[in-house]
Amino acid sequence: FARLTRDPAGAEPRLQLGTADLTLPAEGPLARVSDAGTPVSYLLLVDRSNSMGGLSGNVTAFAKRLIREEAAFSLATFGVDFQLLDTGGGTGDELLAALDGVAYGEEGTDLPTAVVAAMDHLEARDRSPGELVNLVILTDGVTEAVEDGEALEMARYRVAEDPSVLVHTVGLATGREVSQEALDALASLGTGVHTVVGSGGVSADAAARAVVQDVDGLW
Repeated sequence: FARLTRDPAGAEPRLQLGTADLTLPAEGPLARVSDAGTPVSYLLLVDRSNSMGGLSGNVTAFAKRLIREEAAFSLATFGVDFQLLDTGGGTGDELLAALDGVAYGEEGTDLPTAVVAAMDHLEARDRSPGELVNLVILTDGVTEAVEDGEALEMARYRVAEDPSVLVHTVGLATGREVSQEALDALASLGTGVHTVVGSGGVSADAAARAVVQDVDGLW
């Protein structure tokens, strides 16, 4: 998958491995994800710390817009530890049902460890041929680990070493003072879209649309 600034009509797909250029046969012309019938999946990684208690509506609003897309959905949460939730068959309704059961009461927020665990899960799971895998992190950015540069660097490294997963980040700032440093640290984890909801940012619906447009616009 690639972001291109113009229509690549007539372009020849090539794969480069190190210093070697290999020309690969293509099954057809390059096409946008939105036109190609590419299987797409989303894992939502949601902060369940107590500071998120008043922001759960934005999480739900984001999910409600996202599930209008033709994709498979799953849910994981994090506080002091990473938890993968069973969303059944990966449908949008099952994602919303799983979100309804999330309790926002953790007194710790270990974001870097959760990101590494989510990436490990996505790397290990079976994928459909040609699947575009997305990780979407939703958090208010309040995390004691933001001061731990080593932990954050490990999370950034884990994201960078597996380009098969597109990582988007959504900072939730509605109705509270949120550390800009924490939101900047969150943005540094993403290889996809980074948005901030509330406090001068966009709506949760608009944040979801930004993610969808980025995914659909890939070639």
